[in-house]
Amino acid sequence: MQKVRILLCFICLLLPFPLFAATIEEEIEKERQRMYSYYQTDSVEQFMSAVDRLMDLSEKAGDDRNFYRAWSNKALYAFRKLGREKGLELAKEELAHAEKHDSKFGMYSATSANASMMSSLGQIVLAEQGYLKCIEYMHRYFPDESAAADYVGLAKIAENNHDYAKVVEYAEKALAEPNLNPIHKQVALGYFCVAIAKQIKGPDDVKRFNEAYKQWAEQREKTQQNGGLTGIVRFYHAKVNGHYEEALKEAQQINSVLNRLPFVSEAYALLGNYQEAYQTYREYKKVTDSLNTASIRQHTSEYAMQLGVARAEMEAQQSRERTHHVMMAMVGVVALITIFFLSFYLYRRRQQLKQLRKAYDQLEETTTEKERYASELRIARDIQMNMVPNTFPAFPERQDIDLYAAMIPAREVGGDLYDYILAGDRLCFCVGDVSGKGVPAAMTMTVVVNLFRTFAKDGFSPTDIATRLNDTLAEDNESGTFVTMFIGVIDLASGSLDYCNCGHNPPVMIDMQRPSLMETETNVVIGLWPGFQFVGGHVSSILFKPLIIYTDGLTEAENVRQEQFGEAHMLEVLEWNRFENAEQTVKLLLKEVKLHEEGTAPSDDLSVFCLYIK
Repeated sequence: MQKVRILLCFICLLLPFPLFAATIEEEIEKERQRMYSYYQTDSVEQFMSAVDRLMDLSEKAGDDRNFYRAWSNKALYAFRKLGREKGLELAKEELAHAEKHDSKFGMYSATSANASMMSSLGQIVLAEQGYLKCIEYMHRYFPDESAAADYVGLAKIAENNHDYAKVVEYAEKALAEPNLNPIHKQVALGYFCVAIAKQIKGPDDVKRFNEAYKQWAEQREKTQQNGGLTGIVRFYHAKVNGHYEEALKEAQQINSVLNRLPFVSEAYALLGNYQEAYQTYREYKKVTDSLNTASIRQHTSEYAMQLGVARAEMEAQQSRERTHHVMMAMVGVVALITIFFLSFYLYRRRQQLKQLRKAYDQLEETTTEKERYASELRIARDIQMNMVPNTFPAFPERQDIDLYAAMIPAREVGGDLYDYILAGDRLCFCVGDVSGKGVPAAMTMTVVVNLFRTFAKDGFSPTDIATRLNDTLAEDNESGTFVTMFIGVIDLASGSLDYCNCGHNPPVMIDMQRPSLMETETNVVIGLWPGFQFVGGHVSSILFKPLIIYTDGLTEAENVRQEQFGEAHMLEVLEWNRFENAEQTVKLLLKEVKLHEEGTAPSDDLSVFCLYIK
């Protein structure tokens, strides 16, 4: 009887634990749903409260997966809403915590979050490596878990690279994952819709898109989540079906400014409002150029090297080795254990020496590669500088033409350009600025210069040159690269000027020693919208009126207080200093910009072109 009483007491003591477990599991699920409901909103306090509560409950329950999922979501949310440095710092802390507590799932989760941030920062190679490693790791060690988030990340990268076949492939793989999160399913379907929309060639493609869109809309209705893709998918639905006004409305409702601006620009172009399309796209380029600051690049470099999954695999290997040692100890073969440890020590020693030699070789190889790359950039700079005429006086046999120009790239190579061609009494010239900087802009610059020379030699007018340049560059321009350009043709016999201003800064004309900005007919930039009809302008005579054309690297040059040089200052400098000749004027402006910058590194390429017809 005594034994029965003891047994009953013991059972009573155990009863609360299952009830408590059930209660805490319910609380975890409740907070998890609450976290996801705020994930796509700007309700920072509510989201953070849900995450912190979920992490606390998960830690008490020993729920590794919900704990680290919540931490990763916190890092990703902070990255988007509170600043990129904050998000990266949280991911770093998560990885350190996972390593300290030997959590394999935590290392996976932190690495996956880090890969997502690398993707947003444009570190595509690192992001792809991270996602692929995470998928391999998940399938190997957690086969019942879904790696859909990583496939979705790869789909996003493929979409940014305009590889729509890959987008479809990754979206389908995400949809095939086990235990698929409803939100991941919605996002995968969204990328699937986008990929089809970008490849539409006929009615069958439209039908396929609308079928995919129906599946996406049904899934969104279930989740009630309006993620970053929602407005984009709706935009494409309106565009594909020819509802351009609706497409504009959908584009204007996209939350992220980085996503909103290019789609608003595209919608305006579909409606034929090219001026609004250009202004919106120009604003978009300014935003993207300002994002990757030196601070963020430093964080990127620091955190990208922390590949948690790789460390997890190393720890797993070491764990297997330790297990083997224990088994041998249980057998009692002490001598073999001693031999093993000696062998293992020697083996690890050899491995460390190999790794050291390998690291040294890689360092040497990297240094050589870096030197080779720097050498190639210097060669590229020389080639680019030789693409534009740089021998002055430009036409020593013509006393009636005074022309001088200078181009200063912000990096080794740049996207500014100028050129001029003399054919009898017809002087054709241009000044342009390719969007972006560095090697991609330089490559476009060389194409534009060669095309300009070809069209100018054929005797085309400025508007015809602009039209032909635009139609050529806009064809299959997936990258969205464009060129602002001022094209002019002067009849040297009469001094008349025909011009076409393609989204470029208005030139300065000095009349009776008084500089002023020319009022020009303005068009859109070159390269975005094929078939645009450019409008030209005419000045009856520019004889004895110096003409100065420049890129925005001049007026937008900043000092340490981020104050721009500005058009007003430029006009003041030209008014205070009497015009002597073209060379003196160009060098004067470059000197004044240098003084204004106060040692600050230039943020944009700078070109100045001065022309004086006597």
